[in-house]
Amino acid sequence: MKRCPVCGREYSDSNEYCENCFVDLVSIPSNTDQSTDASASSGGRVNTPPPYDDRNARETEEPLLNGNHVHGNVVTTNQQQYYQAVHTKIINALLKNEPFQFGHTTFSTIVRVDEISSRGFSENSIDVIVFGNVQGIIAPGDTFDANVRRSFGRYIAVDARVNDAPVRTQTLMPAIIIRLVFLLIIAAIYGVIHFLTNGGISKTADSIAVAGMSLFDAILSIGKELFVVVIAVVLLFYLLRMFFRGR
Repeated sequence: MKRCPVCGREYSDSNEYCENCFVDLVSIPSNTDQSTDASASSGGRVNTPPPYDDRNARETEEPLLNGNHVHGNVVTTNQQQYYQAVHTKIINALLKNEPFQFGHTTFSTIVRVDEISSRGFSENSIDVIVFGNVQGIIAPGDTFDANVRRSFGRYIAVDARVNDAPVRTQTLMPAIIIRLVFLLIIAAIYGVIHFLTNGGISKTADSIAVAGMSLFDAILSIGKELFVVVIAVVLLFYLLRMFFRGR
């Protein structure tokens, strides 16, 4: 018989490695030899080794998803690129929390990440969506770290690192900016409707009329004074002219 040194599972002599841990098996002494050796060393008592307990290994491993942080190894990447109109990108930013990508082409990559395990195999995996052109940047076998947010059952990477290097793509506008601009537009439309429905036009017209009349009165008052000054200057000119001619 053979036994796995990691999980303790026993196999027949024809097996070479553990099907769970993928490590080489070690031979188990026969019961007779084991009993004889154990009796000789322990005064007739046979001590069997305890089964392998991987709880300590599990406690020292970093979880795949810790809050909003993902840490693991990249298994597969599936990149998609497709044409999207501007209004479609705005709708996706408003409803699906997707960043706005400039240009006509939209890039999205589904990265499958497995947990990093000392047991030799992974029990958990997660799919993370990375927006932007990451072709040639993320590849299977890379160590992947990302802060993610959950939207419509999907994990969207806010910022990602591969092999401790930041993932850099083309300029992306966060969805929060699109939402703020949309709220400002809604507020402006509401303000215009409120202005119109509360007699804003008539009040504005009245204010313009009053300002116009005030301006006209001011101009008329200045004109009267200017007219008097002009008449006085003309009379003075003729009086002086007659005076000098008489002499």
